[in-house]
Amino acid sequence: MFWPKNTKRYENLKSSFTNLERLIDDLDKSGFNGFLEVVFDHERYYIPIGPNRIERIYTQNNSGRFVPAKLSLGEIYKKSLETIAVINVYDVESDRLEFIVSCLSASPMYTNLSSEFTDFDKLLNRLSKDGLDGYLEVIFQDSSIDRIYLLCNKGKIEDIFWGKRQLDGGKEHVDEINRKLRENEAQFNVYYVMGKARPKARGGVEYEKKSINNVTKNNIGQTEFVLEPLETEQETGEILEGMAPTEVLTQSQSEIEREELKEGYENALENLSIAPYLSFVGALIQWFERGIDQNMGKNYFSKAFKKGLLNTSDKYPFLDPFLAEFTYLDGKVNFTGEAKAIEFLRGIYTAIEAVFEELTGKERNNIMKTLKQTLRELERDHHEEIEILRVRTLMRSIFQ
Repeated sequence: MFWPKNTKRYENLKSSFTNLERLIDDLDKSGFNGFLEVVFDHERYYIPIGPNRIERIYTQNNSGRFVPAKLSLGEIYKKSLETIAVINVYDVESDRLEFIVSCLSASPMYTNLSSEFTDFDKLLNRLSKDGLDGYLEVIFQDSSIDRIYLLCNKGKIEDIFWGKRQLDGGKEHVDEINRKLRENEAQFNVYYVMGKARPKARGGVEYEKKSINNVTKNNIGQTEFVLEPLETEQETGEILEGMAPTEVLTQSQSEIEREELKEGYENALENLSIAPYLSFVGALIQWFERGIDQNMGKNYFSKAFKKGLLNTSDKYPFLDPFLAEFTYLDGKVNFTGEAKAIEFLRGIYTAIEAVFEELTGKERNNIMKTLKQTLRELERDHHEEIEILRVRTLMRSIFQ
């Protein structure tokens, strides 16, 4: 995705000659601001260093997105002693580094906007007027063309990352993107940084009807969900000409943030289907299954979970084992019914809570310790789904 590499301090240092732990300690003591890129054979780790301590290490997942790394800093130190790593060090101003790192955990606002129906210049103009803190992702239909990321700070384009190219936000570079968009169809995704200034989502308006055969309501504008309903207002006004309808929802973490949400976000949670996320639900259930069976014995979870589903079927009938709309086996979920994401996940979590209720306090504590040990791996492999579905909020007792 995006790590600014224009200013190199050190390049191609080998861990066989450079002690990584000592290097980071020296950089930290000298007031260094920037990041390290640590490259093993098929793995790359990005370690930001600034005024504050290192809070997270990042790596890339299979889809190319940067996610929290599975390895801790200590484990990377150890690995660098056991095998040769290439170390690159880049200087980045502290404020800029902090903003870039915050973008790595940005939340989706508009997703799957087709360039066929969304005017690129007008989209940029809207994000500028609304003061976006976040980024715009451009994914071309032709996979041979690199993705583009336009980082916006208070609506102003500060950096453009296009494959291996790092550009400023000058008009000539925006024009170059426009030329490429005239020749190739693309998809736009807009992400905003939680807690900073956010664009106002325009809701409550009539959209011009167009023929959009390849776009559905569910895949335009994926939403996020929270456990409790939000108070929102619809705001009418100018909408991007030609933009396909989108749905926007954000998370309320405090009363202050709840008030901020009144400024324009429309709660479209009720329209989010669970269908695109069944694979993740399977992985989430399997995570619980392994943690529980490891402490309680093989197949304990399977029997207890079925009982939990049965006990919750009055409130969540789509999970009734006798109807067989929902089945789970070995990390795979099949669901032939229809359900909204928030209700589906609430039902699953209620059934899992029923499993815990059958355990003693000591057994629950032991299982929680096991789950915590493997939580980082789950977050690494499914970072995007966890963020989009706001699983940390829904399952607060588990993800604290």
